[in-house]
Amino acid sequence: MQPRAPIHGAEGVRAAKAVVVSDTHGNLEGLRAAVREITSKEGIDLFIHLGDNYEDAEVLDEFGYSYLRVPGVFHDLYADATVPNRLVEELEGWKFLITHTHESHPHDLAGDPAPEKLVASGKVDVVLFGHLHVPSIEVRNRVLMVNPGHLKESDKRGFAPTYAVLDVARERIDVRIIELGSGEVVEKAVFKRVKE
Repeated sequence: MQPRAPIHGAEGVRAAKAVVVSDTHGNLEGLRAAVREITSKEGIDLFIHLGDNYEDAEVLDEFGYSYLRVPGVFHDLYADATVPNRLVEELEGWKFLITHTHESHPHDLAGDPAPEKLVASGKVDVVLFGHLHVPSIEVRNRVLMVNPGHLKESDKRGFAPTYAVLDVARERIDVRIIELGSGEVVEKAVFKRVKE
């Protein structure tokens, strides 16, 4: 991972910055373009690839960045029990579910955590998912749900290629979905920790 100075938010606490991509479907030049676009403007701590295609994330090795990845539901590795289909990772005290789908899928393996159960039970704070190729940010059951869209050259659903940037601090997460090429923020939100 490229080291960088800590980010200080309004509360004066360290933050982390993650770029989330999904559904590259072999468009390695699109992924490279996204990496160059965002890293020319901002320091990044971590990249997260949400599948389709699993191997595409290896492009990040060219840039020296750390990354997490999961396979898409139609990828051969989705049936391989040695490769996690879903990850639960903690970042700045928030629990993140990293998954290709936001709900259970017929190709899930026994033992794969069910996203909808994790959301309903409050065991995760954030769900990062792809599969739909539709960029979105919403809150469900007090859980932040982020789909960064896709990085294909074109898509039948009509959405331009996009990726998400998350500024994660202990008390808040700032999310932006950015259109590849134009750099336009197409959706953004601030998600604050609920005090119990």
